[in-house]
Parts: sequence; structure tokens; C-alpha cells
Amino acid sequence: PSKYYKSYMAIDLCLCICQGEDFLGFKTRKSACLYLDLESTKRRPRDRVRQILGDRPKPENFHILTAEDDVKPIGNGFTEQIEGILKDHPDIRLIVVDVLQRVRPAAKKNQTGYDRDYDDLGVIKKIADGYSVGVLMIHHTRKMKDPNDVFNELSGSVGIMGALDAAWVITKDERFSDEATLSITGRDMESRQLKIRFNKASFRWEYIGTAEEIEKQREFAEYDQSPI
Repeated sequence: PSKYYKSYMAIDLCLCICQGEDFLGFKTRKSACLYLDLESTKRRPRDRVRQILGDRPKPENFHILTAEDDVKPIGNGFTEQIEGILKDHPDIRLIVVDVLQRVRPAAKKNQTGYDRDYDDLGVIKKIADGYSVGVLMIHHTRKMKDPNDVFNELSGSVGIMGALDAAWVITKDERFSDEATLSITGRDMESRQLKIRFNKASFRWEYIGTAEEIEKQREFAEYDQSPI
């Protein structure tokens, strides 16, 4: 959902990769990143980078485009625009699209939701495979919850999951809680659930353990506090 600090997570991921630092406890390989903040002016991502880095300078290999840079939609110049940037900066290994909806064209006549989702994401996957880059697309979830599978909550048809190599979903028990669960699944990888917390002092998400570890900690705490 909106206001879940998704953009802060994406910017922090880029900054960690640009500097070769750990992200949520995972190792990164130092590389350049391209961040498309398509809902903002130049000021907002600049302010967020400053909040995360503090006194440290912005890495020179972190490239940012915003709504002011006229990023083209899929099927109408998007591929050519991104390919031009990748040719100018061949060290880029991650592209973030924030948000996916901003680069999607209108549905074609008689096009089903599944076909539209699969076609649009297919264009992006072709860029990822052709240039050996990762592409992270920020997307929203439905208001309707699925108690059995959080990945069914992704907005759109099943074509969304069908076209992706991997998906992350952030969920919270309460909207205004600082703690959340990051569910991860994908092809050729182990599905997992990570417990994370947004630190409002550092403006960064922090890893606090797996769902199983946090549940065990809760059970031990209840046991220790019980008078029985």
C-alpha cells in the first residue's frame, strides 16, 4: 500500500549497491544504479538520499531520473531511452522503476488484463535479460487481503507473477506499525519471510530476523513473563 516506505527501501537498496554495502544483512556487489522516481520532482529523491546518507556524499554512480525528465512509456520510447542510458553507463546493474504504473501504456483494444500485464512486463524483462541488469518495479497491492498467499495481493492479473523472476511484498499487521514482513519468492530461489523494521531516525529498513525467529522470541518472552 501507499505510505509503506517502499521508495525509501528502493533508494537504500541502490545506495548500498552503489557503495558495495550490505542491504538488510545481504551482501551486495558494488555497481552503478539507475533510479526512476516517476512521481516526484528532483527535490524529493534528493532529500531522501540526504536523509539516508546523512553527512556522506551521494555516490557518483547513483543516477536518478524523475517526472521532470520525461521518461517515455513502454512501447513509446521507454526501451530506447533505457538502452541509451545503459550504453552511456555500462556499469549500471540495477534499474528501479518507481512506480510501474507510470510507464505503462493504455490497454489496447480487446486486450485482456492478463495479456496487458504479460506484454508490458515482457518488454522490461527483455531489457533485463539483454543487458544483464536487474530491474525492480515498485507496484501496489490490492485492498483485498489473501490470508493464504500474499503474492495474490499484487494489483493486476496473474500475468504479473507469471512474468516476474521474483517478487517482494511488504505487509504489516497494523498500518502505522514500524515493523513489517518482507515476503520473497521467485524462480530458482528459496521463498522466505523476513521481519524488518523502519528506523525513522536513519530512514532505513533494518532486518530483525526471520518470521520463525521472531515468533520464537515472542514465545520465549511470554514464557519468561508468565507467573506459572
